[in-house]
Amino acid sequence: MAITGEKIAQLLNKMEGLTVALATPLDIEGNLDVGSLNKLMESVIDGGASCLFPLGWAGEQPLLPRHVLEDMMTETISINDGRLPVMVGVSEQSLPKALELAQMACDKGADLILATPPYSYPISQDLIFQYFRDLAVESSLPLVVYQNDEVGVRIDLETMVRLSDTPGIVAVKATLPFPELQRYFHHAHRAGRFAVISGDEYLYGAALSLGIRHFTMGGPGNFSPRWCTSIFESAMAGDWDSVRRKQKRLTDFCDAVYLTTGSPYAAVKYVIGKLGLCSPYITSPLRMLSEEQKKPVDAAIVEFKEILSGQAQSRK
Repeated sequence: MAITGEKIAQLLNKMEGLTVALATPLDIEGNLDVGSLNKLMESVIDGGASCLFPLGWAGEQPLLPRHVLEDMMTETISINDGRLPVMVGVSEQSLPKALELAQMACDKGADLILATPPYSYPISQDLIFQYFRDLAVESSLPLVVYQNDEVGVRIDLETMVRLSDTPGIVAVKATLPFPELQRYFHHAHRAGRFAVISGDEYLYGAALSLGIRHFTMGGPGNFSPRWCTSIFESAMAGDWDSVRRKQKRLTDFCDAVYLTTGSPYAAVKYVIGKLGLCSPYITSPLRMLSEEQKKPVDAAIVEFKEILSGQAQSRK
């Protein structure tokens, strides 16, 4: 089912700003903790999020048991209750499996879907293009392509330009080094038709300076949505000194949290847990932080407390 150009433009306009790649709150048995998901979602909505993104890499999508994946999809859409667009991750290793998740997302009321290329086998650029074209044609929701360097399959610029002109494909979430992000934006961005979504918190301020207006963040989106939206608001007001200052604080905090632990994903869950929004439980093979790994994160939480509260008071 094709979505009209006007509806695409309206959807992309609603999504400008911060899309939060939601963490998946788990209980000690590995099941979805619905109460914590409720608290987490209210926190990010109150923090100014423009879109919710369950079942991305920050949400452990490739690791979750099927029943937890389905519960996360169902409960996110139910708790949101139409307040924000919901973009559901449907990354899979084959078209039939991705279409199964896409249909489930459609049935439950999602607004759009997102998918990486399949990454179990070597795959040519032509097969990447065909995969996304077929997923867009055969699913019932607008599709966001996910260029995620963690999966080891790179979508070349030429392929992305072809995809940007493909009906049903409305955006790319690009987690890329800055020069490649810039090329994606300059060559594939189509105002009101195809958005380049920056997916790297370290490049937030730089991407804003390029003219990018769509961002997806996992860690900061979950633990500091107000701080992130304040950076966007400062950019829209032309206050680039504030953008630079707040971006530096965000970068320094992320370094302190990510680089001192075995897994940034586990560290994010630990920080969210310290805020009372989510348990630190995470899906194997990832592991919760050890007592030794917690120490630098605890210190960072104290040193950068304004990041977590969203109050831009520090002039450091």
